[in-house]
Order: sequence, then C-alpha cells, then structure tokens
Amino acid sequence: MKIIGVNIPESSYVVAGTIIGSNLVRIGERVGINSYCFLDGAADLILEDNVRLGSQVTIITGTHDIEANVLRRDLSKGTIAKPVRIKRGTWIAARVTILPGVIIGEGCVVGAGSVVTRNLAPNGLYAGCPARLIRPLPLDESDRTRASILS
Repeated sequence: MKIIGVNIPESSYVVAGTIIGSNLVRIGERVGINSYCFLDGAADLILEDNVRLGSQVTIITGTHDIEANVLRRDLSKGTIAKPVRIKRGTWIAARVTILPGVIIGEGCVVGAGSVVTRNLAPNGLYAGCPARLIRPLPLDESDRTRASILS
C-alpha cells in the first residue's frame, strides 16, 4: 500500500486519522501506527522494523531559527530539516512528541505524554518532559531469539 508515495509494507498498519506529511517518511516491516499520529516529514523520518506508535504521537523533523524579539519566526528563512530515526523494536506510547534530529535507540519504551528532545540510548524506559532514562530494559535470551527471527 502507498500513502502519498510512502510505501507501507503489508505487515505494517496505519490507523485512520494519521497524517503523513511527505514521502520522506519510511516505514519498516511490522510497524504499527495508531490513530491520529502526525509524521511531518520535512526531513527523513525512519521507523525501523517492529516499531509501535501509540495514539496521537507527533514526530517533528522541521524547525526554525529563533530570531530577534521583533520577529521571532522569520518566514523568509525557511525550515531547518533534521531527520528522525526510531530504531527497531521501540514502543512510543500515546501522545509522545519527538523533536527534530532525534535518534531513538533499539528496544526503547517512551512513556505516554513524554517529550523527546535528544537521542535515547538503546533498551531503556524513558519518560517525562524532557524524556529521561527511568531504568534500563534488560534483554533476556528470548528477546534475542525473537529479534533474530523477526530480522
């Protein structure tokens, strides 16, 4: 299936109400995108295999310089595009906002309502505004086996 030029593998799904802003969005195998997500696509936005997005997740890849106080946002200067990558096996819970330029490591869980402002190391539970590490998420042998089967 294709939505505005974005290939969506048969093993993945996108629920109604989701906005995909451009064909710079890339969706891996077995990706689940729940209702009313916003993926702006001003720059490359990559959802690797086995990523899950909860309802109303917002992923932003475009930003702007902050100008002098007379004109904080100068429209003539355009958008600054910074790619976002969410690595395989990550779960982003409902209403999380991910800001431009972020890489979320493999196997992370990001708690509902969090704001991700910087890169997140693999296999961690993150939450808050800004999102911070709550605790590491260990891998056991069944996780490694399942990951190799799904790869």
